[in-house]
Amino acid sequence: MAKWAHQKCGHLGEKATYKWAQECGIVMSLDMIKIIIAQCPLCQHTHKRLVQNIVKGELGRGKLPGQIWQIDYIGPLPQD
Repeated sequence: MAKWAHQKCGHLGEKATYKWAQECGIVMSLDMIKIIIAQCPLCQHTHKRLVQNIVKGELGRGKLPGQIWQIDYIGPLPQD
């Protein structure tokens, strides 16, 4: 039913699909609509989201003091 509602309202976003369904008297959760939109091939093709380029092995550089923090975990320490 959520897939049908998503298609009938014109592949709108999550909140617009939810509002359209409520106005038509269709009861469905916002989480269900989010799952349907995430699985919709047309929406995935037309609403591409940029994925951040994550570089591993390099430390980030902040522009201000305390902007980037790094924590080194060591252990277990000797029991002496």
